[in-house]
Order: sequence, then structure tokens, then C-alpha cells
Amino acid sequence: MNKGVERRHGRAPQPPLTPNMRLVTWNCFRGECLARAAQVADLAPDLLLLQECARPASNTERVRWFGDNPRHGMAFVASDGFELTPVAPAAGSNDSVVPIRVEHRATGFKLTVFGVWAKPRPTYVEAIRHGLAAHATLLREGPIVIAGDFNSHARFDRPGKPAHGTLEAWLRDEFGLVSAFHARNGAGAEPPTHYWRWQEANGFHLDYCFLPEAWRSNLRGAQVLDEPAGSRGSDHRPLIIDLELPELKVHERATPSPAPTRRFQ
Repeated sequence: MNKGVERRHGRAPQPPLTPNMRLVTWNCFRGECLARAAQVADLAPDLLLLQECARPASNTERVRWFGDNPRHGMAFVASDGFELTPVAPAAGSNDSVVPIRVEHRATGFKLTVFGVWAKPRPTYVEAIRHGLAAHATLLREGPIVIAGDFNSHARFDRPGKPAHGTLEAWLRDEFGLVSAFHARNGAGAEPPTHYWRWQEANGFHLDYCFLPEAWRSNLRGAQVLDEPAGSRGSDHRPLIIDLELPELKVHERATPSPAPTRRFQ
């Protein structure tokens, strides 16, 4: 506690709290949601986004699964310090994009996270853009994080077709969002997140996390897990983002809040 802080009613106001969050996104290539989450528990995610996973036995405030096919969907899995609340899909949205409200219980900090698992129709890029555009009002409210399997990269861009580069520019110019991995490591560093047909010679960077450009200085790490292709039973490797969230003011309460758990503290 800083010296010179004026006490009121015998108690000093709590100092600003800056939570740290580890976000992990992984296309797990099938398997039950919680079983696959257990396979990356060693990464200690505060928020885990899974793509292509099977439906769990039930949804809870810490586990939310979305999809039409019970064997293939998207899931959000949170640590004890979080609560997850579904967001109603906007008119015109699609199943390539799913928003959810994420709240850190101890501080009340809230953000909206969009999970992405891009589908091929009409194209991967168009599916993402259409899904996000339907939620344009929510995207402008902020704070927003968009993460998942985009199934796209600028190297696949072709003249006259919807381009990954155009999608990135749209997210930046319209909503102030940038790729966390590239903001941290630069444009030239792109380790593969996906191995086509499980072949290490055919690696591509297809998984992303976009966050507010104003949070660039809050990034503490952005990495692709350095493991051989298929090490965890998937043709994708997890993308790991370590983030110091913007400073929060924690108001005094009549009863103390429970201490944050694990990394989010």
C-alpha cells in the first residue's frame, strides 16, 4: 500500500488492480469438449477457445458449447475466476462466429469474446466477415477480442476474391483491432498453427487472436506452442496469448470478494 493514502472509515481504498489473462485458442480436431480441454490444462489457460469439439454433457457458467452437430462445435472453457454468459446471435449472423460475454468475478471486468471457426461457404473470409458484420454494433461497444481458427492467410489471397488481408484491414480500420501475435512478434514471424494432412512440410498460420490496438502495450506474450505436428492429437497447434488487461478500479465492498484464482489475478 502506498504511503500517504488517506484512510476513510479506518480503511484505505484498494489500489488499482491489473488482472493478467492467458487466452488459448485451439482447433482440437474432434473429441469431447472437456476431455480435449484437459489435454491443454498444462498450458494453464484462463480462457480456452476450442474448435471442432464434441458437445459436453452440459453447459455451465464456466463451460459453453455451441453448434448444430453434437460432434463438431465451438466451446469456451473458463477458469474459476471467470463467468461466461451467452450473447444472443444477431440477425444475419452465422455459425462461423459466436460471441460470448466474459466476466472476471473478483473485479467485475467484462469483455466480449468472439470465437471463430470459419466455414468454407461462401468462402472462409466471407463467412467470418458476414458473421462479424452482423454484430457490428456490439463490436463497436467494446472491449472486444476475436480468436479462433480463421482458415485463412494472406498467402492464399487472389485478385478479385475476398482476401484475408482485406479482412485484417477491415478489423483494424472499422473496429481498431489488430492481430495479437503479429503486434507482439512482428509481421515476419509466423510459425505454423496448422499442418495440412498432418505434414510438417505443409504448415500454415491460420489461427489468430485480434484485440484492441490500444492494448498493444498490454501484451506480455504471444506464441504458437512449439511442438511437432499432431503431438496433442490435432493437426493444429495452440495459439497462446498472455495479456495484462487495462487497469481497473476495484470499489470497496461491505464484504471482501474472493481472491482471484490461478493466472487471472
